[in-house]
Amino acid sequence: MTFSSCLARSFGWTPVGRVVDVTIDDSELVSIRGSKVWARVSSLLESGSATLELVEFTREWPRDLMTVIAHPRHRGYDFFHARFGAIAVDVSKVPEGPDQDTRFAIGSLRVTRR
Repeated sequence: MTFSSCLARSFGWTPVGRVVDVTIDDSELVSIRGSKVWARVSSLLESGSATLELVEFTREWPRDLMTVIAHPRHRGYDFFHARFGAIAVDVSKVPEGPDQDTRFAIGSLRVTRR
């Protein structure tokens, strides 16, 4: 956990309920590479990931992906760190089974003022 994460937690800040923008840097879905989506953090998971509910997206974004999971890519840079700066994330579909890895994109996530 970074110092920034500890600081955000100590002040009682939480990412849950915040609107974030996710910029997709690379994806197996060619149509969404380079796009930006806005989502609301709906919950934090025990694994350190977060469930995101999309609120605004591009036309190319698949309609069946209105809820996704964001996984921090770097150790220590959790969603509390996002209070002070961007974090790198893997984006996945909500898995149907407990051991499924459904990651389909790499991007960066930051809290927005929207």
